[in-house]
Amino acid sequence: MKRITKLCIIFVSIFISSNLFILNVLAKDIYYRDTYIDKFEAKCVEKNLTTAGMAECEYKVYDMWDKELNKYYNLLMK
Repeated sequence: MKRITKLCIIFVSIFISSNLFILNVLAKDIYYRDTYIDKFEAKCVEKNLTTAGMAECEYKVYDMWDKELNKYYNLLMK
């Protein structure tokens, strides 16, 4: 009985681990884009490893996305 329980635990652990790995790969594919803003963000965060530095990077990225959004919004409104 103990052996069956151990085998079940091992099987479930392997199953969960493999699914988490696949989900992680898919999430990275969805999340990471190759826009100039995303590249800027990655470089900025690499240089600024403090919390304040990362927050500053995110504020800059927010402004960049806001400008991008407004550009296309204005084009659509014309």
